[in-house]
Amino acid sequence: EDIETAFDALVEVGPVAIGGDSAGGQLSLSLMATGRMATCAVLLSPLARLRSLGSDPDLDFSRERLLPRTWVQRASDALQMDSDATDPRQNPLIADPVNLPPILIHAVREEVLAKDANDITAAFPHADIEWFTGVPHVWQLHAGWSATADRSLAALGAYIKAHM
Repeated sequence: EDIETAFDALVEVGPVAIGGDSAGGQLSLSLMATGRMATCAVLLSPLARLRSLGSDPDLDFSRERLLPRTWVQRASDALQMDSDATDPRQNPLIADPVNLPPILIHAVREEVLAKDANDITAAFPHADIEWFTGVPHVWQLHAGWSATADRSLAALGAYIKAHM
């Protein structure tokens, strides 16, 4: 609800792009599922929907460089306290894709949330993904120290600029 209030205030001033990393990516998708229209969205290694990640048998933790299964299980359990898979705010993958803006995703092929990034691009025709390898979850935090992080942020910034 806080993100909805903030977005509503921002769109009164002008066009808004939205973005988020990891669980913030799910919040961004959740906001768009409410029908609020951003000009575009950028998602960094996004979580697609609230669910119990640590016990999801379809998720591969064998190549994950940052998020151990036990931590992911604790975090997803905390997030999922009132989860409703039929609510598009909690499961944005069921939202009407016609109402969503263009989306650019940057994700890591080896990370556990790679499946979520694939699920988003499969669900939404306006979603594109650029895959990275050999970096940890949300590697963009290393901007200024990592050429890969700098390249990712420059591309995301250019995407936003092109859609504003």
